Amino acid sequence: MVFLHHSLVAYQNWPEFENIIGGRYFLDSTRGSSPSTYHEEVKISLSIVDKQHPVTQGIEDIQVFDEVYGNFRVQPTVRPLVTTNHPESIPQVVWANEYMNSRIIYIQPGHGPQIFVDPSYRMLLQLAIRWVAGA
Repeated sequence: MVFLHHSLVAYQNWPEFENIIGGRYFLDSTRGSSPSTYHEEVKISLSIVDKQHPVTQGIEDIQVFDEVYGNFRVQPTVRPLVTTNHPESIPQVVWANEYMNSRIIYIQPGHGPQIFVDPSYRMLLQLAIRWVAGA
């Protein structure tokens, strides 16, 4: 499964979803701290941290104009593929996860039309789909 952007916010009342996707965005302060955050229309530097993974092979570090999420939880079992140093974001923005022998990719960037025309982002999506399909 490939999960994009807002999917991290889905299924707030289904705890198992966090194990599937590998993280959780909090709409409220039910966990004892402040809710997760977002900031739209910001310049984001994306760094490929796992250049050996099939989803990121051949993709270079890029800068995009998109939305960042902050103060959300990432499971320690995920494999970070792409990170950012944006001050309003959690570092891990693309990761691989496994759930019940299924390949999972979560890609946090993907808010607006500007990122969907970026060739590197489009390649990342293509490679993610191919990888989860077993290609």
